[in-house]
Amino acid sequence: MTRALKNLTDEALILSARKGDDAAVTELVTRYLPMIRRRSARYFLPGVEAEDLVQEGLIGLLKAIRLYDGSQSAFPTFAYLCVGSTMAAAAKTALSQKSRPLAIIPPWRPWRSAPWSRPSAPRRRSSSPSSWRSWRERSRPVFPGLSSKP
Repeated sequence: MTRALKNLTDEALILSARKGDDAAVTELVTRYLPMIRRRSARYFLPGVEAEDLVQEGLIGLLKAIRLYDGSQSAFPTFAYLCVGSTMAAAAKTALSQKSRPLAIIPPWRPWRSAPWSRPSAPRRRSSSPSSWRSWRERSRPVFPGLSSKP
């Protein structure tokens, strides 16, 4: 049966796939997988594996099989556009700030050590004008809008 499917046109395979023929879907995926892999190689997304983009491309191909009507373009062109738009949507989602994995964000580092890790003897703090000036100079990069007036 597989040999018979290789001789069919894309349009005939699409009609067969819409009727529930899994072998026709497999044949279409086999035909268009090299194109999907070439398209996915153009993207570099930090934190996203290349196979994830290939899977997004396969979803685009399945959408193309479902939506193709044959009136406007040939199936390879339509599949190319569907695969590309699905991959672009996945890339946009992966690069958005909302979906950045927490592992990529550097951990917050407090300025001072935590209260439970401080030495048992408290440090003596000076409230002299010179200590205030030195604190102000050290904190200027952190608080750029800090007034120079004490």
